Amino acid sequence: MLGSKATVAREALTYALQTPGKRFRALLTIAVADIYRKGDDPLVLDAGVAVECLHTASLILDDLPSMDDASLRRGQPPTHHVYGEGQAILAALSLIAEANHLVASFKGERKSLMRKKLACLQSMSSAISLEGLSGGQSDDLCEKKDLTLEELEYIHAKKTGALFLACVEVAAILGDAPASERDWLQAYARNLGLAFQIRDDLLDQESTSRVTGKDVNLDAAKTTFVDIAGVKKCRELHQSLMTVALKNLEPFGKAARHLVALTQIIRDRVS
Repeated sequence: MLGSKATVAREALTYALQTPGKRFRALLTIAVADIYRKGDDPLVLDAGVAVECLHTASLILDDLPSMDDASLRRGQPPTHHVYGEGQAILAALSLIAEANHLVASFKGERKSLMRKKLACLQSMSSAISLEGLSGGQSDDLCEKKDLTLEELEYIHAKKTGALFLACVEVAAILGDAPASERDWLQAYARNLGLAFQIRDDLLDQESTSRVTGKDVNLDAAKTTFVDIAGVKKCRELHQSLMTVALKNLEPFGKAARHLVALTQIIRDRVS
């Protein structure tokens, strides 16, 4: 995967990747590809690792004192607490590079595979760009007071939803999904991403660090979905979005059974 010489940044990278997370994004990539009988394809497995590298990089950066200043991640101290801010940033950059390397290294010289590589790289790059995760985080840091629900949805469609969308798109590309089915999957990913963030906001107020494995009430100074809509409405909105996400999968029938099962796990998560 990486070179043989050990560095502190490599240790920090490994520490961040090996903390006991749920790996939902990697599993989502594989479950979508499974619709097209590609779930065990080595390219899909590498793509799943790639999106997990991007997600882990985002967590390292999100936890920094200049961002959310977190003290707990996945039940352990965040990377910068263990290795320092500089090494944590280098680890995050290396994870992004490794994600790109994994996809660019897909084996095969057929023109069709080359097109798939490029399309996957474009999707992943878009997910972490200023139009995606980085832009959403920037908006979050510059957040004005009294956000509307629509403005908050826009921020988290980029900050949280963009990477869910990339998981689905990469799997659809590798599975040769037709355009109409890619539209269904994109709608599914958007609903899932928004529901996921609303659930995060609920857990931040209602749960404990022991259960979630991360700091709670960390968003007290920010506007959250719970602030705007209240706990009851957020629970209803979360369930509604998850119901719609599952309906987005109905056209796939039994082929999407593993994706449906994963979606139900995500819907019912407590951490």
